[in-house]
Amino acid sequence: MAAALLGADAGGALTDPAVSLPAVPVYEFPESAVRAVGHAARHAAWVRQPPGTVPWWSEVDLAAARTVVAAALGTEPAGGWLPAEQAARLVGAFGIPVCHPLPAYTADEAVTAAARIGYPVAVKLGGRPVHKTEVGGVRLGLSGEAAGSR
Repeated sequence: MAAALLGADAGGALTDPAVSLPAVPVYEFPESAVRAVGHAARHAAWVRQPPGTVPWWSEVDLAAARTVVAAALGTEPAGGWLPAEQAARLVGAFGIPVCHPLPAYTADEAVTAAARIGYPVAVKLGGRPVHKTEVGGVRLGLSGEAAGSR
């Protein structure tokens, strides 16, 4: 095991240019040294695991994915959040199944859409902020017309 020193300096040995020491980690507190050893142990355990495999997706449509990305970057060159419809098209191009959103702009349209796809449904408010759950903008497991009012 490698040696470690505790304290900011070991009697000048670390700051004396005439003293040639191998690289030794220096920790001001024992807790820092223990934390570093813990990280090293977790990393060593991870390295010992057999390597994983890269999944092969046979249903990838790169042309469709590139079209979605090019359109998005055409309107937002710096990047940003994709609207739900574009995000669904993008992940769908990689063969990832998605529930396609049904936009509804009124309560009546939401009830009609829910009846069309069947209950229970999830409803998410549009617009900003992006993280709707933080502001109560997502309702899950709604079942029936009256659920929208709860």
